[in-house]
Amino acid sequence: MAENMDNGGRLIPYEYSGNGREELNYNSSDSEASSSSEEDAYEYTQRKEKFFRHLFNSPLKKIRFSVDGQTGNSFTWSINKSNKLMLNNVVGFNVISARITNTDSPQAAYIDIEITEIPSISCINTSNSQNIVARIPPSSSVVNTYTYHSQTTDLTDNHFFPIELFKLSINLINVTSQSTNLNMICEATVLGDLPEDF
Repeated sequence: MAENMDNGGRLIPYEYSGNGREELNYNSSDSEASSSSEEDAYEYTQRKEKFFRHLFNSPLKKIRFSVDGQTGNSFTWSINKSNKLMLNNVVGFNVISARITNTDSPQAAYIDIEITEIPSISCINTSNSQNIVARIPPSSSVVNTYTYHSQTTDLTDNHFFPIELFKLSINLINVTSQSTNLNMICEATVLGDLPEDF
């Protein structure tokens, strides 16, 4: 299979006859499929450019919400109408503050909070995970308690392609206790209202 130029200047596939002569067997169905594929790629490019124009020319909204859990080192926090929170078109994520109490486990040097739904571009990459949203140091005054308050330099402005968050799958790395309390304030960056034809 090779390619040749048709009258419109577009590359179309053809097959050699195999007898050494320059006889070309054009495959019109392949040509039509190629044309359809090119149109799909062009439409995708146009939609992507429209999205980025909207993203960078429209104000973004920041939504803060609290996450509370009393469990072991992992749990799932559901996002739905029952907690009056809908997170559509999320393009950024930060942890503003966190407090972890870990009553029956030796104190660690730190606890990493992993949330698997958050794209790695907005996370801390470690040898254990690419989805660490915050590293929580131990409290200097309370044993087995870890506290974190973000500074401006801690917050990431790295945006990712819009996602819808239905849940947060939270894993506390460096925790072996089955009696752990987590209180966390998070901030999601979301797109403003998208046009109806977007």
